[in-house]
Amino acid sequence: GFDRLHVYSAPLPMHPEAVVLPVVVLRVVMQNEPVDVEGEEVFLHLLYVPFFGMRYMWSPRHEVSQATSVGCTTSMTPVFSFRIADLLDEWLERRKTKTIEDPAEFAEGITSACRMQEYYATHFELVRKELLAFYEAEKEKRRKKNATALTAVATGSAMLLCTVQ
Repeated sequence: GFDRLHVYSAPLPMHPEAVVLPVVVLRVVMQNEPVDVEGEEVFLHLLYVPFFGMRYMWSPRHEVSQATSVGCTTSMTPVFSFRIADLLDEWLERRKTKTIEDPAEFAEGITSACRMQEYYATHFELVRKELLAFYEAEKEKRRKKNATALTAVATGSAMLLCTVQ
């Protein structure tokens, strides 16, 4: 099972300036004691990358590289592993269409499965807004880039027509 939940905000891959990707880290326990592998605790890092999917990693550390800690919550009774496993299965088969809000929904689902969602609800609402704002800004950049490229092609074609005549 799991008895401690850490939430971090990490940079989006390929966009280090956008710190909006929620990462949930769970401490692994067995019979109410932290699992010890070669003298180290074991943590499960879970995140959902927009439009790519779920990622996980086992680690002896709960810290997430280049991320900001949002909070840490400890459960008085460990969360059964099957609750997290069921959620991961659901996300593996969830849907073919992916949205920019998936990382927030995924992290929210984990905190809910751990019965700790009320501690992070406000944070995940903020993450949703930041992800949507980032996505809209990226769409606008692509639109401007495409418009510039189209203008260059049109100008080059017009010049070629003038030269041919």
